[in-house]
Amino acid sequence: MFRIFSICYHVVKSNSIVFCFIFIFAAPNKLNQDSYCIHENFGDIKDQAFFGVFDGHGKAGTECSQFIRNELPRVLLNVMDKRKTKPLRENLIAAHLNTNTMVSE
Repeated sequence: MFRIFSICYHVVKSNSIVFCFIFIFAAPNKLNQDSYCIHENFGDIKDQAFFGVFDGHGKAGTECSQFIRNELPRVLLNVMDKRKTKPLRENLIAAHLNTNTMVSE
């Protein structure tokens, strides 16, 4: 048996509706260790958004997913600022690797 936690988030812009659904499944006898974030106008750019769902596991699962939720958007903005000419995919990979190093320390 699973409990479903859902959060519906919507933004109405230019006669269009953007829906973002986040579903988190958890066993009824287990602590849910997942975290999520939603940043509109990411990097102060209109209509750019950052959405993340971070899966926590183990003894420090909650702390780890919350750390990534809090740090990855900031690190990504920093990487994008320093590497403006690089493709977004490369910047995303660099931000994930940098954040992974931070959480490991």
